[in-house]
Amino acid sequence: MRTTPSPAEELNVALALLISDNSRPGSVDLANTLASLMNLETIPPVFCAPGALQDESVVDAATFQAHHLRDPTTGEVGCALAHRSAYERFLQSGHSWCLIFEDDAQILDFELLHGRIHEYERLCQVSNPVVINLNQNAQPQRVTIGIRDVHGLRRSYVPSLQTTAYAINAAAARLFVEVQTPIRNQADWPATAREVSFFIDTHSGVRENLELGSTIDAKDGRVRVRGARKLQSWSALWYVRKRRHFHGFRHYWEAMLKPRIYWHINALLVRAWQR
Repeated sequence: MRTTPSPAEELNVALALLISDNSRPGSVDLANTLASLMNLETIPPVFCAPGALQDESVVDAATFQAHHLRDPTTGEVGCALAHRSAYERFLQSGHSWCLIFEDDAQILDFELLHGRIHEYERLCQVSNPVVINLNQNAQPQRVTIGIRDVHGLRRSYVPSLQTTAYAINAAAARLFVEVQTPIRNQADWPATAREVSFFIDTHSGVRENLELGSTIDAKDGRVRVRGARKLQSWSALWYVRKRRHFHGFRHYWEAMLKPRIYWHINALLVRAWQR
């Protein structure tokens, strides 16, 4: 009879999911590292053919364009489908929260990450949707509010960029599956009419491995957004034209205008800090 709890039980990590097919450099080592201390399952990546962009059961291209001012790429849709599969697997497990990693995640300090697991669990044990971005370089960081008694963990009032590694609770997963069936947004993050609490852990010991490069737009680069569309989006004329893709102007503000304002302010503060 085993009396000593396993490392995963000690960590109390209900589930960790890794989106990977083990083909990228370092992905096998990442999987082995995660599996040594977590209950790990892998989710295969999704690679879309160009024809999938015309399949309305796969992607709502009109809503994607309304939210991003341009058409989706096959890489973006495949990435979003893979994350949706991770959410569905998580919800099938019956757990209340989980960790999700992409295979370009780089764990710089596993002991540091280990020590913060219980804080993630505490934040996720609520009924409202919660996402904690574990990429310590995720933005925006300069326009966030620190969490009392947890050094480095900050509340972001707009979605943080990148899905390299994050904790998510069941309420957020259910909401994202609903919004992303079919795909209507990039994986980071689905624009929802319901409020999602976003956090960034700037001391997680996890970051994106930039040496690997992105696989999302490797074959079909994103189309440059025309200046006229940008002006329309700021003037709200875009909302008038595309209002059927939003749940009222408040949704448009939360999904389009507010994040862009925060990201621009963050970029200005970052540049000022670097001088």
